[in-house]
Amino acid sequence: MAIDSAVEYTIEQAVALLAGKISLQALNNKSKPVQKYCRDMFDSKDFWAGAAVNRFYQQIVNDIWQGELRTVDSQVLVKVPDSDGKYRIKAIHQSEITDEYEISPQTRFNRAELRHWAASHREAHSFLMNRHELGVARGESWEAGKQEFLEAEGYGEPVAATATAENANDQAANQQNSLDPAIAEQIAALLQGDHQYQAEELRVAIQAWLDTTAKFNKGELNGDPSSALKVWVSENLDNANDYQISRVSSMANWNSKHPKLRLVQ
Repeated sequence: MAIDSAVEYTIEQAVALLAGKISLQALNNKSKPVQKYCRDMFDSKDFWAGAAVNRFYQQIVNDIWQGELRTVDSQVLVKVPDSDGKYRIKAIHQSEITDEYEISPQTRFNRAELRHWAASHREAHSFLMNRHELGVARGESWEAGKQEFLEAEGYGEPVAATATAENANDQAANQQNSLDPAIAEQIAALLQGDHQYQAEELRVAIQAWLDTTAKFNKGELNGDPSSALKVWVSENLDNANDYQISRVSSMANWNSKHPKLRLVQ
């Protein structure tokens, strides 16, 4: 499935998305309050001091220097000091970068290039996945979706041609314990918004749970998930009131203080 190369990100937008500091929906939101929130975040020293943001920023800048991450039209925006101690922004060719220049976070690259770059670092991110890969990640597991993503970019793990008897037994056991394909198909349709009996609150709760738990697993978040889930829901819905945000995030909260429910078998 082709990736839209017309979609472009600045360095600051990319690191915010990669570090999970903002959702793609919020970044594309045109409302003035959300746009102000983005500007304030990018201007904040706390944002750039964050460990995940700093890691992705250093990786991107280093790989632009090395030519391993290609910018749009091979143009790089750099900060050039003026005589009064301030900086002006200058566009140069990527091959002309030298030690005298500091790369501006406004430098741009397209989505296809960022996607390939992420795969080269053995990473996968939902905002860079195509619909098929997202369907696998949501219907099967994040690792399965990640593998589809990496394979599409030429970084998949080689698969052995034959399996030992022990591996064959393991595969048989996994098939017995795996989710019924018909159920997986229905879950995927629900998450894609295409189900005949679409339950939108359930879809949002599941997606909030998937994205937030992925960040916990990567070490990008820790502690009580309540706030993170509320932030996800509020950023990804533009028409929800406080009650709906609380209700849906509560459905996705695996650390809820409410008495645990017991499903009758």
